[in-house]
Amino acid sequence: MTTRILLCIGLVAAASYGVYEIRFWRTSEGREMITPRQRRLRSIGLFLLLAAMGLWLGGTYLAIPHKQGKVATRTERAAALRYLAYWTLTALTAIPLIPIALMDARANIKQVQGDVLEIAEERRRLKEEASGSLPPED
Repeated sequence: MTTRILLCIGLVAAASYGVYEIRFWRTSEGREMITPRQRRLRSIGLFLLLAAMGLWLGGTYLAIPHKQGKVATRTERAAALRYLAYWTLTALTAIPLIPIALMDARANIKQVQGDVLEIAEERRRLKEEASGSLPPED
């Protein structure tokens, strides 16, 4: 029961953060900070996260199929396959989250590196201006 409660809380928290994030993208500051590619990556990631959590929550209600005798009947095998198929779908929904997060992090790093290069160029320019305006010391 506690797993279900934690999943429900996590699902609500992720959905709330998703709404906050999407509303932030629509502001002028959000449009400057987050590139369109990152918005696409984050929206796909949010969708997959919510889908995986929803599937996981739904899977907590699935009964684990048990074998009744030495030989499994056709119904028992079908129930086991449905159970495996459900959890395989859940895992396949969650797996792409890792590369999406890495691509988003890579885009953030590139953006920060660009900002660092701009700041370094500005510092260099200011040093040149400052050294050019001062008379040389003898």
